[in-house]
Amino acid sequence: MGPGCGGNVTVSTIAVQEGTLLLGAANTIGNSTVINLAGGEFKAAGYEDTAGRLSVSANSIFNFGNTGVDEDIRIKIK
Repeated sequence: MGPGCGGNVTVSTIAVQEGTLLLGAANTIGNSTVINLAGGEFKAAGYEDTAGRLSVSANSIFNFGNTGVDEDIRIKIK
């Protein structure tokens, strides 16, 4: 969902195994899209969005950005 992706892209599942999924605008993820994090980082950068479901299967970081509180949520899978 980055530069060059264009508009009106429908994705049923986003899988992040390493690296960063960075939102660049609000409402860029489909409301029924499943986000699977198996490591890596999800950075909302202060934008709001709705996804269908969130699955975490490995240590991952959520950074919501611009919230005025401790912005990182770290999830460790044992």
